[in-house]
Amino acid sequence: MKLDKNIILIDTNPDEGKNFCKALSESTQIEWHLIDCISNEGRTHKYINIIRYFKYFIFPLRVFLNRKKIDNIVTWQQFYGLIYAFYCRLFHIKKKQSLLIMTFIYKRKKGIIGKIYHQFIKYIITSKYIDILICTTNKERFIYSDLFNVNINKFAFVPWGIPDYKSKVYTDESSKEKFIFSTGRSNRDWDFLIKNLKNTEYKLKIACDELQYKILNNIEIYNDIHGLKLFQYFQNCYCVIISIEDPNIASGQTVLLYAMQFKKPLIVTKSSGLTDDYIINNYNGLIIEKNKDELLDALEKIYNDKCLYEKLATNGYNEYETKYSTSMLGKNIGSVLLNSSILVKSF
Repeated sequence: MKLDKNIILIDTNPDEGKNFCKALSESTQIEWHLIDCISNEGRTHKYINIIRYFKYFIFPLRVFLNRKKIDNIVTWQQFYGLIYAFYCRLFHIKKKQSLLIMTFIYKRKKGIIGKIYHQFIKYIITSKYIDILICTTNKERFIYSDLFNVNINKFAFVPWGIPDYKSKVYTDESSKEKFIFSTGRSNRDWDFLIKNLKNTEYKLKIACDELQYKILNNIEIYNDIHGLKLFQYFQNCYCVIISIEDPNIASGQTVLLYAMQFKKPLIVTKSSGLTDDYIINNYNGLIIEKNKDELLDALEKIYNDKCLYEKLATNGYNEYETKYSTSMLGKNIGSVLLNSSILVKSF
């Protein structure tokens, strides 16, 4: 594996990271290069999960074994950075590289496996090999600092950013359904949506490769929607709902931002992440408590108040354009690197 001095480890198509890489290079005034290894290709059966975990360990190991020429590492996929730091601590190597890990999210697991996982993550992030962990909500900085007994300055809040997909999909004029769309995998409360919308006048379509549910008249569940096909649903839907299970865990930012990009009104259940840092109620989305009355009331407003619909859609799109592109994300990560003075510049 041939590596450059300043690398970004991503788990997606390199085209999606080009604007981020360019903005990061301009912000830091050093040249960065993308290194990709796609690990997350759906989770439809256990064998795919095994392959994903295998890549989480093997790809960082290859980087670790070829680290001598590296000065700085940014990891878009958090586990690439975490496992790289694990190898560094395990073998007690001398710290020579800076390491910033993006999108750090930790969710407690149950039982003995959960205890082992917690100690494993704590072993990694309390090491000297990680300089900065990026959180996509501000509250998480305080939660993780307390949970792992780590100085809060090791965590930084940077709003998330997404590539442009709106220009790559078409408007399906034959689709006349005013359907609600919801998607995602982590930390979703699907039961809340399904139980409260079944047998109503609203058509709900859910895309989640891990969700198994019996067929309902007005609710469709898809386990095989990925890539551009997923964005076609954003384009054709009437509005988007994000229902969060644990409000203290950051999740849903990517779906929220794609809804904004495609100019779709949002309904989001109250959470410390999304609704504190990304949504202003009645401006670029509707924030609700998790109860049926508030859900149906919000839908009634969006379906019957055209002015509100346009206001939420337009304001959301403008927020995306000015704050949440991958270029802005690269600029923000660059600012964190510069302000923390962790960049290594060898000659």
